[in-house]
Amino acid sequence: MKAKYNALRGISLIYKALAVVVLAGTIFAIIACFLRIGEEQHSFTLFGSRSQYRYDTGDAIVDSILILMGGGFLALALAATAEIFELFMSVEENTRVSRMALMRLVKQLPSANPVSNPPNRLLTETRHEQDIGF
Repeated sequence: MKAKYNALRGISLIYKALAVVVLAGTIFAIIACFLRIGEEQHSFTLFGSRSQYRYDTGDAIVDSILILMGGGFLALALAATAEIFELFMSVEENTRVSRMALMRLVKQLPSANPVSNPPNRLLTETRHEQDIGF
């Protein structure tokens, strides 16, 4: 079958690539947190005073957990969005293939033209439904 929806396939690919980039950035940021252990850090308070503290292992662990949660969630959301596009395209393709298979089956039936030979059962049910108010 001919591939359809090339633009959606491209968008899905972009989302997958962004998920990989975000995941790589998350790993890089976690490594950078642990490389900063022992550095002197400067912070400013609300009133403008400056304080110094040493970035230790506990800070690196907390920062890494927060980065992992944020980056992991974003990468997962981007990958899920790409998979949703793929799912929609697969559902459409399966629907199209099923329709074509059903059309082949209908053509093999003895009365393949339903307009020229309407089933009497449908006509009587319709008349009955009209009699009772449907």
